[in-house]
Amino acid sequence: MLDHSFTLQAVLDLKAAVSSLGTKVDRLIEDVGKHGDKIDTIRNQISFVKGATWVIGGLLAILIAAAAIYVRLQPH
Repeated sequence: MLDHSFTLQAVLDLKAAVSSLGTKVDRLIEDVGKHGDKIDTIRNQISFVKGATWVIGGLLAILIAAAAIYVRLQPH
C-alpha cells in the first residue's frame, strides 16, 4: 500500500506557493499602476515646461528684435 501523505504535502505546499505568488503579482500590478500615474504627472510637467520655454523664448526674441530696431532708429 502506498503512502499518499507525501503527495498530499507536496500539493499543499504547491497551493501555498501559488497563493503567495498570486498575492505578489497583485501587489506588482498595483505598484506598476502607481508608477504609471507618476509618469503621467511627470509627462504633464515636462510638457508645461516645454510650453513655457517656447513662450519665454518667443517673448525674448521679440524683445531683442524691438531693442535692435530701437537702436537702429536712433540718430547717430
